[in-house]
Amino acid sequence: MAEKRIVIIDTNIVIELFKGNEQVRKKCEEIGEDRLYISEITVAEFYYGALNKKEIPKIKKHLTSFPGYRLTSKLHEHLPN
Repeated sequence: MAEKRIVIIDTNIVIELFKGNEQVRKKCEEIGEDRLYISEITVAEFYYGALNKKEIPKIKKHLTSFPGYRLTSKLHEHLPN
């Protein structure tokens, strides 16, 4: 069986998806959403860039929508407010 290749997407792509960029969303669908992964660094950058604490639940929901999303540490909790 052929190994499924993954695509690690950068923070810029995650932000565009979060903002609802249709062109980026379509490209991600073409790649295959089950192949998209984000790194813990991207997770930390995304949380760090939150405008306020009220955005955190929305961000968490967005990030967990990635099938390959795995956060093994709570790095984002150690970033300055």
